[in-house]
Amino acid sequence: MLPAGISTFVGRGAETAAVRDLLRARRLVTVKGAAGIGKTRFAEHVAGVVEGDFADGVVHVPLADVRAAGLAGDLARALDLVDNGGSPTTALLTGYLRDKRLLLVLDNCEHLVEDADDPERPGPLPQLVHLLLRAAEGVRVLATSRLPLGVGGEHVVDLGPLPHLSDGDEEPDALVLLRDRLAAKGKPLLPEHEPSAREVCVLLEGVPHAIEMVAALRRHKTWAELLAGLRADLALLAQGRLPEVDQWHHRTLRASMQLTHQLLDEPARRLWVVLSVFTGVADLDAVRDLAALLGGGDAARVEALLETLVDHSVLIHTELDGRSLWRMLPTVRAFGLHADPELAARARLAHAEHHAALVARIAESCYAPDEVPLLRALDAALPNIRTAVATLVATGQGERALRLLVDLSDSRANTFTGTLGELRRLMTMCLDALGDQVLPGVVECMAGGAFAALIQGEGLDAARPVLQRCHELLRELPPGAEGVERAVRAVEWAEATARWIAEPDPAVAAGSIDPLRRLAAAEPNPVRRHLRFLFAGFAAAYYRHPDARDLARDHLADTLAAGAPWAGSWARWLMALVAFVCDEDPDEALVQLKVALREQHDMGDRWGPPWTVWLMALAAGSRGEHATAGLLLGGAWAQQRAISTDVTGLTPNFRLQQRVVDLCVARLGRDAWAQRTAAGARLSLDDLVDQALALPERGGVVHRRQFPAGLTRREFEALLRLAADFPATNEAMAARMACGKRTFETYLQEVRRKTGITDRYELATYGRQWLPAGQQP
Repeated sequence: MLPAGISTFVGRGAETAAVRDLLRARRLVTVKGAAGIGKTRFAEHVAGVVEGDFADGVVHVPLADVRAAGLAGDLARALDLVDNGGSPTTALLTGYLRDKRLLLVLDNCEHLVEDADDPERPGPLPQLVHLLLRAAEGVRVLATSRLPLGVGGEHVVDLGPLPHLSDGDEEPDALVLLRDRLAAKGKPLLPEHEPSAREVCVLLEGVPHAIEMVAALRRHKTWAELLAGLRADLALLAQGRLPEVDQWHHRTLRASMQLTHQLLDEPARRLWVVLSVFTGVADLDAVRDLAALLGGGDAARVEALLETLVDHSVLIHTELDGRSLWRMLPTVRAFGLHADPELAARARLAHAEHHAALVARIAESCYAPDEVPLLRALDAALPNIRTAVATLVATGQGERALRLLVDLSDSRANTFTGTLGELRRLMTMCLDALGDQVLPGVVECMAGGAFAALIQGEGLDAARPVLQRCHELLRELPPGAEGVERAVRAVEWAEATARWIAEPDPAVAAGSIDPLRRLAAAEPNPVRRHLRFLFAGFAAAYYRHPDARDLARDHLADTLAAGAPWAGSWARWLMALVAFVCDEDPDEALVQLKVALREQHDMGDRWGPPWTVWLMALAAGSRGEHATAGLLLGGAWAQQRAISTDVTGLTPNFRLQQRVVDLCVARLGRDAWAQRTAAGARLSLDDLVDQALALPERGGVVHRRQFPAGLTRREFEALLRLAADFPATNEAMAARMACGKRTFETYLQEVRRKTGITDRYELATYGRQWLPAGQQP
């Protein structure tokens, strides 16, 4: 999806047409130009023009704040892919893009073009672009950069300044832009000031970003003051008496930023520097915290200073979930970092400390009614968290970085948002940076990695060597040292989890229940305590422990008392598991699972729905709805692959599934079962959820065998809907059934197959015999 353009796009008609035509003929087009020349805005404009050419749309990927290690992961996030797996993210990307026809807009690529250690070698971006273009024939790439990408087949378009010299009676585009931006700032260009405005455009050489910044200054300076300041700064630059930010910065852009910097008071200048250390966006709490940590004056002034920086085009204001956020363009950030390097260095450390404290606070407090907003806040902060980790590692605070990542793992945010792969890569980076150091944090982090591998269904083969290494390190640590007890508990937790998840001997696996309960009872952190009791309940249910029902009921009551909605959905999942395994009551299991699924789907949980639909499929199959079970199970398997997990990688889940699948295949036949699972795999997540929520609850309507032609309840309802509403559209009838259009069409397809009636009118006539008298057309 493209970012919404806020301001008017001016000029560039010939360049737009040229790039539009190139994108129809070439697979990689790079818009190359100096800083501030308007590459980003131009690429957004062109992408909007050609969007209709791409069936799967346009995806904008801002790369200014992305570093080499995070490139593939950030691209996956831009494509809304769940990056949970331990396998390379490039495999996830190529698999997703292979059959797509879309345009990737890769913005601000220059720092990823060359290898950071060897400029003679290509950097990570050219390699990734080459890989994606080879794997996905329908993908086109529009890149913006100060350097060509150097990929085979690349076509480079040089983007220059806007025309700024008068040519006859027609206004040059630079003046048109300045006039437009002045009007937007409430300072329309008067006829008597037009000569001064033309001179400004000439001095700025038509550089769009410089023109934007000068337009913001007009509210505070006369035209004479603006011209005098620009002439002076340009003269100093020409004499080499003002430092350049780097070789790519256009001198007029530097001059306009220098003029803005001089106009601001000292607190605003300091805040410019402080905000330059953020990656992506900053929220108000973070800005206030850093201002306080750095002695930036009264925190109450921060909001006013933010408004000042927005007013001067230093910051861009945006919103997310009702929260105000601020971001900087890369050129403005670079100026801020160089304006006061000493303050910037201190700000980086304060930024890392703020985000470490933020993660720790949420990891302690998100077992509460605001659980979901807090988890989403951590997801939004992930780019800054990544930067904080890198800062801590670079400044010799590797164990502090590990503590941050363990807290992030404890929060469960990466599970909720589908970024477990990112968490595991960050953990690996920290562990590699620490080398052979023996620290409690290393042990705890390694145990957390083993736990992540287990819940993703990677089994004992992935977890066992890591846990063995944890024990070796624990033997080297002095007993009673700070952090050792917590590290021991982390290893015990991972090992108990491994026992019930992956141990093939049920008697041995059941031995995990008491250690899990003990760990839960001793855990002071409410978030970790919830997870430990939940897993104790899972183990008790799978292995039919006599306390399973009490554990499940107590845990559900605890989550309801806490008001934590995501935790509550998993407590209902546990209740359903107890009903299904211990009580052999699939009806009661479905009652709990429908509530859990609706909550998980509505809150945007990326992890829960594939698990919940999976258990609903088993419940449906065990009570005789074999075809529906196949449809749901096929959909659940596909969605599990999408989040890089395997429910049946958990040994007890494999046993449960195998029993139900054998039953369904025996009743339906292998070919019919394969057709149903294949149909389910083609469902979108929304349609799959609709299908699952349509399952009848206990005491609902009669089972499938009592409907005509072997129809399920929802298929029969679709037949009646068609009979009553013919010739209405599928969309209208789907709305009456409270399901998606595609779901309704799937029902009708099954009705046609089972009844052998393909004509729509004949099918409606067939269904009318079961309509109540009052509904007969």
